[in-house]
Amino acid sequence: MYTESIHYNTRFLYVMGAIISTVVCVLSVLPTYWGYWQLGRKVSLGPFEIAHAFRSPMTASAANADIDQVLQQVGHHRVQYGQIVAGDARGVFGVAEPEYVAGLQGTAGKDFRARVFRGRRE
Repeated sequence: MYTESIHYNTRFLYVMGAIISTVVCVLSVLPTYWGYWQLGRKVSLGPFEIAHAFRSPMTASAANADIDQVLQQVGHHRVQYGQIVAGDARGVFGVAEPEYVAGLQGTAGKDFRARVFRGRRE
């Protein structure tokens, strides 16, 4: 007979299954880190480092160096996220220089619109 208290019944077979499953998953991921120390420099999975690893046009002029050095070389560029209105990526959402990205109102930078759509500069 139970009174006003909560009693739990642990099923140790399920606990052992969960522990074994966790250990198997960790052991299956560990080989992907083998040789990490041989990369030659400190690396991360940050967005700028990944963009540089995939040879993003915005970071292509930077050397293959630590991400801090890459940011010193190309970090002065202004970028904006939005719908790209020029080039091969026209119509998709992405990160590019502000004059190539549609603003929140659906218009691109004035300088870009003047050069492309009217053929003159404002």
